[in-house]
Amino acid sequence: MAQAMSERELRTALRRLMVPTTGSMSHEELKTLYSKYATADGTTAAAPVPTAAAHRRPSGAQAAQNYPRYVNGKYVKAPNGLLFGMQPWQIGVVVVLAAGWMLGPNGGRQAGSGEADPMGLTGNAWAYKVADHPPGSVLDIRRHEQLLGALEYHRDVTNLPVVVDVYSKSCGPCRQIAPAFQQLAQTLAGTAVFIKLDSTQLPRTSMMLNVRSLPTFIFFKAGLQVHTFTGADLQQLQSVLAQLATAAAAEGTFASADAYPSLQDVQGVVAKHTPASSDQSADAVKAHADSVAATAATLHAKFAGMPATLQRRLRADYKDMAAAPATTREGTPATDTTPPLPDSPNTPTATAEDEDGATLPYLDFRSDRIAAPASAESVVIIGGGPAGLSAAIYAARAGLHPLVVAPEEGGQLLGKGVGVENFPGIFAGADDIATGKQVVELMRAQALQFGTSFLRGVVVGVDLQSTPKRLVITSTNRMLETANVTISTRAVILTLGSKSRWLEVPGEELLKGNGVSACATCDGYLYRDKVVAVVGGGDSAMESALVLARTAKSVVVIHRKDSFVASQILVNQVKEHPSITIKWQSKVRGFVGTPETGLESVTVSGVASETTEAVVVAACFVAIGHDPNTEVLAGQVPLDSHSYVVLDNPPRTTVGVPGVFAAGDIADSQYRQAVTSAGTGAAAALDAERWLSETAHTQ
Repeated sequence: MAQAMSERELRTALRRLMVPTTGSMSHEELKTLYSKYATADGTTAAAPVPTAAAHRRPSGAQAAQNYPRYVNGKYVKAPNGLLFGMQPWQIGVVVVLAAGWMLGPNGGRQAGSGEADPMGLTGNAWAYKVADHPPGSVLDIRRHEQLLGALEYHRDVTNLPVVVDVYSKSCGPCRQIAPAFQQLAQTLAGTAVFIKLDSTQLPRTSMMLNVRSLPTFIFFKAGLQVHTFTGADLQQLQSVLAQLATAAAAEGTFASADAYPSLQDVQGVVAKHTPASSDQSADAVKAHADSVAATAATLHAKFAGMPATLQRRLRADYKDMAAAPATTREGTPATDTTPPLPDSPNTPTATAEDEDGATLPYLDFRSDRIAAPASAESVVIIGGGPAGLSAAIYAARAGLHPLVVAPEEGGQLLGKGVGVENFPGIFAGADDIATGKQVVELMRAQALQFGTSFLRGVVVGVDLQSTPKRLVITSTNRMLETANVTISTRAVILTLGSKSRWLEVPGEELLKGNGVSACATCDGYLYRDKVVAVVGGGDSAMESALVLARTAKSVVVIHRKDSFVASQILVNQVKEHPSITIKWQSKVRGFVGTPETGLESVTVSGVASETTEAVVVAACFVAIGHDPNTEVLAGQVPLDSHSYVVLDNPPRTTVGVPGVFAAGDIADSQYRQAVTSAGTGAAAALDAERWLSETAHTQ
């Protein structure tokens, strides 16, 4: 019978006979084993008598009990253990671990499990400690249950809107918006709740929130997601929070600028509104002695008036408590120490007023400032990248007390995802390569040391022909409203830098932030273990491919030529990387996908061919260079056909307009390097200083 059976049939039959086999056994070995243990009709054969004395079943009354099993032709002795063969000390370890699990904060529950909604928004209050997240602070969560607990608490207790900033430490725009996010939290203390979530630490949470680009801001009201947007858009962040905070205040909130409700607050107010004869409130409080949110949730279930009646009473009473003067531990009235919203880590100490009466905040004014805040500045530097910061250092050391105006300090260098190896003076060895962020921070600290002021804002209009020059700035300093202000200055240094260039093909605009990106450092980790593409052949494309290769399953570089134009060291690294493939002489024709599903594929063809193919990728990163940010300068200074500022007497940084100087990428279509930008920034400051000295008597 065994001779006619296949290998698969033999293994199945042996399993039924409870005869163990191994995967390495051949067909013939399986036949022999089956013949040994099965009779002709397929039933189990009598066990052969073992010949080795060591494997014979001993005689005596306990023989059958001590040697109960017969395996592979021998009797097996029962294990010397009390429970499943375990020794007493092993049983003790299991008991301790089980007890710890049952008595721990989860109480034997699966972390994050819930029944109210798909994200499990019930029973996670244990993971959110209110004492670690006072009003005015930003909580950087470390686990999924912590986020759920925060949403539950502010749904059940405070009724405050919650904003979650999903970021990564390698994302340039994420780092740029972080200080403003922190300052906004201080300003809106007690009216909104601020949380940060590192997508690299909590990838599954990011996936559940449908995050496809960084930074992403997600807004919650009453535990439900009500709005989301991507990008470091401070004005939109302010606007959405203002609307949500206003709506929450109209409904009634249970919080102050100093503290969220404690368990004692909830207990006291509940006791006030609960009949003395009723022990329901006491039972509810005892049930969750350490959790305000859990207590409130229990009250919702126990009292028919919750939340409409009792919740309003809770909030109203808490408002009365919050309105009373706070006292310190010593019993003296506490003073309001909430800091005003700054434009940078420095504290604002003066304001200038334009002719329309709008105030413009300044930072770090020195007592010996040459020009009073209400008068014209000596020199204003527009832009906060290497060129602008280098100009600021030189101008500050010359006693000009420059003002740097930029939406976010750092420029392109801040978002650089690989080590900066070619900036002189900061290379400390192969194991200690500075990042772009570190380079910018060093330059900014140096500029601050010598008296530079910083204003976070966007220049939306200029009049460079007048004397003094006038700049219209949309200040992003105000957290709940944005106002245009005008400042005057004797000299202007233009270092506006450049912005990413796009392909302008079908589907690109639709899928930006949904699989199409210009920042591999920002969004690359969201597509880990997936196939991604990079478009371009310069340094930025090579750097993007190398950054993505660290986490992606594979990277496809799409380039329209048959050779790269990047530096040779980067080209060699890309060509030698095992996870990177290259499609030469190829052109992107479009992107396929929807905002709901994200990018599905990239339509690619040969440069001289109309035949297309679909390259299936989860994300595509466009790195085809940058265009100068000179739109605001149109009609004010000479521009070439590619919108670069034209210098009238190189290597001087003058542009043919008295008192106006240009440096960095907006005047450099050839090199576009951080170090060359820094050099031209220094030159612009020297030219401005000389011009101010020569024209001092006419100003």
